[in-house]
Amino acid sequence: MRKLSLIFLLCLITFGGYPQSAFKIHSPEFVECYYPNEIQSPLAIYDGMLGNPIDSLKNIHKFCWYKLAIQSSENGWFKIENLMIIPGCEDHPNNKDINRYKDKWVKSEDLLINLPEFGTDLYKEANLNSELIRVNKFAKGILLEVKGQWAKVRIDMADENTLEAWLKRSDQCALPYTSCNWEIEEDSSENKDHQQ
Repeated sequence: MRKLSLIFLLCLITFGGYPQSAFKIHSPEFVECYYPNEIQSPLAIYDGMLGNPIDSLKNIHKFCWYKLAIQSSENGWFKIENLMIIPGCEDHPNNKDINRYKDKWVKSEDLLINLPEFGTDLYKEANLNSELIRVNKFAKGILLEVKGQWAKVRIDMADENTLEAWLKRSDQCALPYTSCNWEIEEDSSENKDHQQ
């Protein structure tokens, strides 16, 4: 049944059942991630690191999820640039002001980034000159840290080991039912800001 739901959703996406604008990167200058809709606990929004909770976002529909653009991270906390609900809930009131939670914080071990469908190179450090680590399959990465447009992710491997490595911006996908394969230029910040 779950497989049929996934096939149905992919058909909707492919043949225009959802507006294609929902699948464009809305913040290419930031790391983007998503909070999966199968998680039962709400996504808590805080007024600062170690601060007070100001909102609790429950998942609202089986074909909708929270997509976050992240400014920075520190000690497991992630600073929000914007947040929207896609793809089946484009008309949701939260989407009228995606900057509503700008400069607020989330602390979650459930923020995910998908890797490209046919695998990709990850990096030991957050720069293009770092040692490459090849992943030859589609995978979901748990967001651990952000440096500029780089995302450090943890991936569960088939041999029950985990891999922690850095993913460049053009290989990050914040949509759970696709691997994106975005057509974006390599931002110079991937090279210049983190080549130490």
